[in-house]
Amino acid sequence: MITLTIEANVIELPPGLVWEDEFAWAPVAQKAEVTVAGALVVQEGVQLAGRPITLIGGEDACWISRSDLEALYAAMQTAGRTMILTLHDSRTFTVMWRRDPQPIETRQLFRMEEPVAATFYVIETLKFIEAGS
Repeated sequence: MITLTIEANVIELPPGLVWEDEFAWAPVAQKAEVTVAGALVVQEGVQLAGRPITLIGGEDACWISRSDLEALYAAMQTAGRTMILTLHDSRTFTVMWRRDPQPIETRQLFRMEEPVAATFYVIETLKFIEAGS
């Protein structure tokens, strides 16, 4: 089970979400430049934050109720808000929404003109970025 803790509220995210870019980030940043004299200057440092955490789902497993989706959208309305993301394996991350351009991508499971709180939506993508602690 994956959970997102927003202040005192815990939202249980649907099973089936997969961390797509878990290994697409390097914890060490590097900048290399060649000086006017032709020497190579390399600077490296450990990144303390900024790791992308992109959870992807799909129609076969990642359904969320409209009421839980509304809670996610409400959490998205505050700039600079940090949350605690707990993954299936109990690892926890302090995260923020990654707004590039849309942090939550969803659609209705079955198209309804007037959805209610129990209407299900499919989570396609949830985008977070690890925040500094």
